Amino acid sequence: MSVDIHSSDTDLPCFRVTPIMDDPTWPSELQRALRKLESEVREGLGHGFFELSINCEVIKGGKRRLTIKAGKSYQFVIPEQELWVAK
Repeated sequence: MSVDIHSSDTDLPCFRVTPIMDDPTWPSELQRALRKLESEVREGLGHGFFELSINCEVIKGGKRRLTIKAGKSYQFVIPEQELWVAK
């Protein structure tokens, strides 16, 4: 989260708080999921063998719950608007 402090004509501080999800330097949930997937594939290739499964389901609000199973399970809830943003 970032906070900007600006002075107005009244010399009272004005605070503007940017939610972390709106901060362009913060990775989106989709980016985090793709990085994890790449990491698991690379790690498995390094070992020479691995088993990996990916499951996705639509949940409340049009969000996608992506589950990556590679020894452990990793879940990512991806907002629908992240699916259509070109990176």
